[in-house]
Amino acid sequence: TIVQKKFSDASNVERLDTIYKSADYSREKAALAEINNNGMVWGLGIGLGTFIILRKGPPAITRYMLSNRRVPMAGAGSAYKFEANASQSPFDRGTANLPRKPGLFLRALKLSLDLFVSTSIAMYGSVFCCDKKKLMRDISNVPLVEGRSLISDEFCAEFMNAYKEIPQIGRA
Repeated sequence: TIVQKKFSDASNVERLDTIYKSADYSREKAALAEINNNGMVWGLGIGLGTFIILRKGPPAITRYMLSNRRVPMAGAGSAYKFEANASQSPFDRGTANLPRKPGLFLRALKLSLDLFVSTSIAMYGSVFCCDKKKLMRDISNVPLVEGRSLISDEFCAEFMNAYKEIPQIGRA
């Protein structure tokens, strides 16, 4: 609730933003950016790869399957047919086998599902690829960086007051 109180008031957030832009907090900003980017690059790569596979994979598989499909011969013996009707024209054969393009609603649904799946996999990949021990060590060192720390300036006094209000056994 201490963090919620600090960040729920819009004027306080604006004040913190202006304070945080000063050069005194540059080392803390760099440390937080490094923590944020710990597994994010891998997650973005995994998500982008998943999206490309989901979008380009099914059409590529369909093209491969259609190119390997052999057209059965109608009659054994001679390769010539003198009584071919118009539907058996060699020019019409390729277009008849192609599936129809789905409607706008189905394409939008497939795009949204592909985006959802690839974003989910990107988030899971980001969590999976980050080094949790390094992350915890870096987070614990953020208030101790050189220069000033907005985290310690804003929260340490509040946390100490909250800690003092908690009754503890054996504290005199």
